[in-house]
Amino acid sequence: MSQLEELLQQCTVKLILSGRHGTGFFVTPKYILTCAHVVKGFEGQLIQVQQNQKNWAQAVVERSLPEPYDLALLRIQFPLNSIPPCVYLGTDIQSRDPLYTFGYPDEDFPNGCPVTFSNEGLTGDEPALIKFALGQVRPGMSGSPLLNQRTGKVCGIIKFTRDRSTDLGGGAITTEAILAQFAKLTEEQQLFHQSDQRWWRQMQVSSDEMLQQEEQAGNLAQYRTHVIKLIRPCWKSNSHTDREIYRDILHQHRLNYRISEEEAFEKSTTPPQADGV
Repeated sequence: MSQLEELLQQCTVKLILSGRHGTGFFVTPKYILTCAHVVKGFEGQLIQVQQNQKNWAQAVVERSLPEPYDLALLRIQFPLNSIPPCVYLGTDIQSRDPLYTFGYPDEDFPNGCPVTFSNEGLTGDEPALIKFALGQVRPGMSGSPLLNQRTGKVCGIIKFTRDRSTDLGGGAITTEAILAQFAKLTEEQQLFHQSDQRWWRQMQVSSDEMLQQEEQAGNLAQYRTHVIKLIRPCWKSNSHTDREIYRDILHQHRLNYRISEEEAFEKSTTPPQADGV
């Protein structure tokens, strides 16, 4: 298990709902994101938040959006003794991206379990859904964060299973749809990750591990392709934290393999003007 996958687990919580449960995850220290159908009927009630089978906090539904969004934002009810890690949301998603999640299924794994998938692409729905396969989604895993292992960011939230008994996979709501409905999360995420750098540091570690594997295998062409894919989203982002990642990756890898700025950032791309860049 990579350190980024371990950090994702630490961001994920079990929501106890009177005889049943669901999954959610921290997007800011005071907000947990889950699916609306997970907390349906519990508006105005205290919801127990657990990690490692321990009652950790309580939360209430601040806002719930029905279909076609199926999203709910829960607010922690009292100050926490420590600041929890929070996922890093990112909108970039492509077909065949490797995906990873951690959630709390209804059977076998009361302390949660990981599942990996392969992204098949986006549906034609409005809003579009992420359709993924090659992994099993059990009841109870709705509300789990979907980590894009290519970008190192959470690209969506699991909404449904295509078959609870097989590895047909399921569907997820995109981060793009999440941020469109909860616009305040964009700024709050940036503020959090500027001050708490746990997530982006692990993104760097994961990126370095992947690149080192390609380098050691002698796949220099593939190595250079990975560097370019890593740099471009950070370069185009308006996030200060993303630009910090860009600078580090660029410094460590681009110059060594003679990747020009035109090649890395596309000739038509004008570098953004930002502090320190």
